[in-house]
Amino acid sequence: MKLKFRNLFIAFIFAVLLIGTTAHATTYPIVIPKGIDIIENAGNTVSIGYSYWGQYQNERLELRIYDNSGKEVHSVNKSFSSYYDTGLQNVTFFWDTKGLAAGKYTAELHKFFYSYFSWREAPTTEKTYITLKEKPKEYKKGTTFISGKLEYKITSVSERKGTVQVQALTNPVYTSLNIPATITKNGITFKVTSIAKEACNFSDLKKVVIGENVKYIGKKAFYYCDDLKTVIFNTKQLDGSKVGSTAFGKTYSKARVSIPASVYDSYVSFLKTKGFASTVRYEKR
Repeated sequence: MKLKFRNLFIAFIFAVLLIGTTAHATTYPIVIPKGIDIIENAGNTVSIGYSYWGQYQNERLELRIYDNSGKEVHSVNKSFSSYYDTGLQNVTFFWDTKGLAAGKYTAELHKFFYSYFSWREAPTTEKTYITLKEKPKEYKKGTTFISGKLEYKITSVSERKGTVQVQALTNPVYTSLNIPATITKNGITFKVTSIAKEACNFSDLKKVVIGENVKYIGKKAFYYCDDLKTVIFNTKQLDGSKVGSTAFGKTYSKARVSIPASVYDSYVSFLKTKGFASTVRYEKR
């Protein structure tokens, strides 16, 4: 009789556990992502937010982040005691992406609840897709960057404007070059105001246009460009002290040099001392 009663009691307990577990599985913690797609710069801290409505006395949210290959790169969890809290809560996870490459990542939120002496995972996960972009380059005085055929160096910058110097031709096989009046990088407009010494020397250039904001040309800037047959000056801001010696030395002996009419006489006077052969042809326009 005692054995039969004990067996019935054990069967009753198992039935309660089974029914309880089944009932609990249908009312797991409710979590709603605040954003399905997040875009952030690589190296920054990403915040991933959720709205959370607890159902149990003890619950746990676990965030796992995977890269595009499926490798887990980060995980963190938060525990809650919310049995008596029926209101919606805001939950935010922070992910430090320092050292991680730009690319696509997936954040999976796993939900756990403590029931009948063990942690159980809810059958669904919430996914948030994160795109890490290359962090924009910081533009300050001394920073160098490449745009088109040229490498530039920032000589001044303030808010949305600045000045740059032409540092070098990126490939000596280029045959034509237009040095612009301005270039824009990362929303900043820079005036191109100077050309560094030896910036384009020993190159295959045949034609060069010098932008209207250039105020200085360094020593040997176009030295030994022996195929340089056409030089067009758009700038009117040069004089003998602002063009380095032999800036145009060893260029094509019968080159055509085009000069704005308003500065023609003064330019011809000092350009004759900056390396051009005596046989070049100066043109007024």
